[in-house]
Amino acid sequence: MEALLRLMKNCGAADAGAVPLAALLPRMSAAARRRAEAELPQVGSLLVGVFPYFTDFQPGDIALYARGMDYHIALNNRLAAAARQMARDCPGKAFKVYVDASPYPEVLAAALSGLGALGRNGLLITPRHGSLVFIGVIATTVAFGGGGQLRFCQGCGRCVRACPMGALSDGRPDTMLCLSQLTQLRGALSAAQEAAIAQNGMVWGCDACQKACPMNRDLPVTDIPEFRSDLIRNFPPEDAGLTQRAFREKYADRAFSWRGVGPLRRNVRILGEPSATKGYFFKNTP
Repeated sequence: MEALLRLMKNCGAADAGAVPLAALLPRMSAAARRRAEAELPQVGSLLVGVFPYFTDFQPGDIALYARGMDYHIALNNRLAAAARQMARDCPGKAFKVYVDASPYPEVLAAALSGLGALGRNGLLITPRHGSLVFIGVIATTVAFGGGGQLRFCQGCGRCVRACPMGALSDGRPDTMLCLSQLTQLRGALSAAQEAAIAQNGMVWGCDACQKACPMNRDLPVTDIPEFRSDLIRNFPPEDAGLTQRAFREKYADRAFSWRGVGPLRRNVRILGEPSATKGYFFKNTP
């Protein structure tokens, strides 16, 4: 196992761990189990890595995770190289890469792998990089034992109080209220939803709970070049007028492009002309 974890770290993970599939099955739906079996039969374990993104809390109307290269692209490229080497080192064993869109509960897998604690905002909170990490998974037919105990954050409640929409008020995230999700919805929004976006000042995403978390202070800068160069902090308002094709061509390597230009065009309209200091309105931040 140690050799495989070293390969995870060699491809850019700040830390890596492993968890047996059996530890995750109770949290997986029947549909998720069927999908996992169809995509890679006889999975025994998951190798999990955490990849820090840029800890850039400078003002902007694009959420931190989406300011650099699309993490799906960056992590898939890195993990695919690691998986190929794993397959060479382990003849007869299979490895499949997942970034975000997997049948597995990735945050839970990372926590059970010993990589961090579960926050009240539903995010993994790591010791060295706080919650500002992406999670990458390699499912494998290699079987590992064990599976750690779940740990939870200190429960200070700052993320709960900071959430502009009260999405964490019942102790767990309500994705239907999450402002980050709201900014990504296609189509028209209600007057209340538009008011929330206008108040928060974000064209894409929301970092309120992460900015409030005490574990996200004084973090080291990521070593991953894709996440620390060519940053986009503010979405150019003139680009809201791009055609769908032109928008996707210009921003093909950005995580905020997956929904197309429609949501950003609407959000720019709601916010009006953004400025360099707009963004990061936090409700009840301590």
